[in-house]
Amino acid sequence: MLRRRMFRFSQLFLVVVPAILVIGCGGGGGGGGGSTVVATPAPCSAEGQTLTVLERMQDIYFWNDEPAQQTKYQGIDVADFADPDALLDFLRYRPDEFDRGFTFLTTVESETQFFGAGIFVGFGFSFDLLPGDELRIRQVFAGSPAEVAGFSRGFRILEIDGRSITEIEATEGLDEAFGPPELGLSLSFLIEDLNMAQFSTVATKAEVTIDPVPQFRVIAAGAKKIGYFEFRTFIDPSIDALLQAFAEFTAQDATDVIVDLRYNGGGLVSVAEFLASLLAGPSNVGTSNILTKTIFNQANSDLNESSTITSKSNSIDLDSIVFITTGASASASELVINSLEPYIDVALIGSRTFGKPVGQVASDFCDQRLRAVAFETVNANDEGQYFDGLAVDCNAADDLNFAIGDPAEASLAAAITYVNTGACPVLQSTRTKTSELQSVETAAGARRSRPDGPIWREFAGAY
Repeated sequence: MLRRRMFRFSQLFLVVVPAILVIGCGGGGGGGGGSTVVATPAPCSAEGQTLTVLERMQDIYFWNDEPAQQTKYQGIDVADFADPDALLDFLRYRPDEFDRGFTFLTTVESETQFFGAGIFVGFGFSFDLLPGDELRIRQVFAGSPAEVAGFSRGFRILEIDGRSITEIEATEGLDEAFGPPELGLSLSFLIEDLNMAQFSTVATKAEVTIDPVPQFRVIAAGAKKIGYFEFRTFIDPSIDALLQAFAEFTAQDATDVIVDLRYNGGGLVSVAEFLASLLAGPSNVGTSNILTKTIFNQANSDLNESSTITSKSNSIDLDSIVFITTGASASASELVINSLEPYIDVALIGSRTFGKPVGQVASDFCDQRLRAVAFETVNANDEGQYFDGLAVDCNAADDLNFAIGDPAEASLAAAITYVNTGACPVLQSTRTKTSELQSVETAAGARRSRPDGPIWREFAGAY
């Protein structure tokens, strides 16, 4: 079994940055000497917010112990930066390798909505951009504007507002083309379905609610009863949904579990630790059984902590756990896998995960929230620091010609085979195009930045 190392995304705790202290220098004396007062920016002005971000980064940023990062802080003047985003662009540590957009700014309102209820403003779908600028829909959220407009998994988007995907990619890019998260924003689309029939449609952005566990069931395969569930994102409503899924697995005497994390970009550490304990089973519960160790920079080492495997209702001692992953599986998804490996025989099917080996804490100011990378985590065996993602035991395509959860879909079919035989299947789905198989390998070898834009783009890949 492959040994893997990694880290996590976290809402570990909330740190509210106080209003900026008014700092001035002055002097007085005889001989007609005057005093000099240095004006400080208003806290919620662009310069004031930039100063807040700088002060927080100088304290909590995980890579502050690196000499190169210390050099960046020397003589820095917030007046040289147009806004806090420009400052973060400068401060991110080795952004092609380590802080690949993991430190970012969002709004308190949008993050609270997303993590608390899974709500965001958008069309309600995600996509894969394949070689040749082939844009294929990979998932559509139930009840979303995209579903109403006729979007479905595997369909191709040929044009957006009358422009080809190649034209858009050569100019502003898809993130800009899909527009800001504004209620009522409409775009026209030219779509091709799986039978190569084309149709035009219009989708209008609205509030979309993500179901974190859209499906779960027990699959009978050979002598095995396999619990299967699709898990989209680690948000607060996940807890009840996970308990419902495991109640069904327990009632039907499931012996193994397949966790479909193929598009799960992460979320709350508290939910990740809940799921890890649920999967670990009653026999691994104990105060000495560490799930993760959280490690901050030297200045904040007093915040270091460990979590342990705790008892959960409907937890099962499983024979095996198989995770379906892609390059979109990140953060808390990787945390669950890494934390379980010292205790359980786990396997990964699909393609290499994204590799987000660090976590963030929150700092609030004005209506903004800074998510600064502040810590790394390791598992009970002190395994961590895997920025290239977690390798799979069996390569398998994410076959967009089949619905997620269809036993004929390549990744789920491979996972079922692995549970039954302990070996990788020989054949891929004959309906999977060569370009899609190649895209799996491309995703596995690439270090990619997180999606630009709102919080839900990072953790659900959603538009």
